[in-house]
Amino acid sequence: MTTRALILAALLLTPVGLDAAESNRSPLLPDRLEPYRVATEDGTWSLRFALAAQVQYSFASRDDESDIRIRRLRPVFSGSLGLKELTWKLHLNVVPGSLEFMDFYVDYQALPDLRIRVGVFKIPFTRYRIQSFQRLTLVDWSILTGYVGAERQLGFTFHNGYEKPQAIEYVVGVFTGQNTRGSHAVKLTGLYGVTAPNRSDLTGPDPFDGLHPEIVARVGYNHGGIDTRADTDFQGGPVRFSAGLSAAWDIRPERFQDLALRIAPEVLLKAHGFSMSALACVGLVQMGDDLTDMDMGLWGVQAQASYLAASRFELSVRYAFLQVLDALRKDVQANGIAGETDDLEHRHELSAGFNVYLVGHQFKWQTDFAWLPQTRPGGTLDEYRFRTQVQVSF
Repeated sequence: MTTRALILAALLLTPVGLDAAESNRSPLLPDRLEPYRVATEDGTWSLRFALAAQVQYSFASRDDESDIRIRRLRPVFSGSLGLKELTWKLHLNVVPGSLEFMDFYVDYQALPDLRIRVGVFKIPFTRYRIQSFQRLTLVDWSILTGYVGAERQLGFTFHNGYEKPQAIEYVVGVFTGQNTRGSHAVKLTGLYGVTAPNRSDLTGPDPFDGLHPEIVARVGYNHGGIDTRADTDFQGGPVRFSAGLSAAWDIRPERFQDLALRIAPEVLLKAHGFSMSALACVGLVQMGDDLTDMDMGLWGVQAQASYLAASRFELSVRYAFLQVLDALRKDVQANGIAGETDDLEHRHELSAGFNVYLVGHQFKWQTDFAWLPQTRPGGTLDEYRFRTQVQVSF
């Protein structure tokens, strides 16, 4: 109890009027939590073990229910395979009651500006989704990711820095067109009343059948040495920014499951602890058996801002909007089995959050409150959500 009181006092007495780069951490806490790593002397063979855990309490007014659960429990194994240029990663989900593989790939640096990645990993659709869940500014992803976000697929890419891009970044890849998890970018199935398959479930995976190529590309420009791995400005300092464009074209989309084409421009701006980001996205849907029978199905926007003081306390706000367009709405009404008809109209998210970073993103406490109105023919349905979460990772 005495130790906890001392830690709390140290946190409260930490000055908050400092620039984000002028971290004034408590001497009772480490600067970072190190993963376990073993390696040969020259580093050509190595094994690294890391773990991320989140415990979350949430309340949703729609169901008038509260819940406390282990939100994520993710062991990660990675390392090098005989060459420093040849690395690998295995990322698992072991939440009680669920056992899944998340990422499983090898990455080879063939040239200083060319890397090749092969395996299962997030398709490179928006820098926002490429970032790790561990580095999110608010408690979780926005409402847009269920419809147009990037999920993991089996494939390969050519890139010059996937998670840590250079000043001019590029990623281009070919994937199977099938999400390995029934999580993000699968809301289209809900509209039609189709169940999204989960091919990453190690206890009873859905099969990889009917593969259809999806080409995904992203280009971007990063100015001032901006750290794009997270939206929060831990670096501090003068203005830095990132601008990019992502596109995903499914050559033969699965009817009722896949968007045929997704396009998303986005920007990220950081300066002196402030961070602002925005992205827009459009999705085209195949409306019939003919591959040319496509129409605009939905579109959305997202904007987020935050301020970090003393590298420890952060205030943030996010607004997101999604609209299902007439062409998709009529197709769902004509072909839907059950469908989430509540999602056929405008959806909004307005969230405000507060974070306490005890050891950066590795040990943090996050809280957010959201207003989630849905505009429907009968009027507006208001929903409110409260979440608070502790994350520990090393």
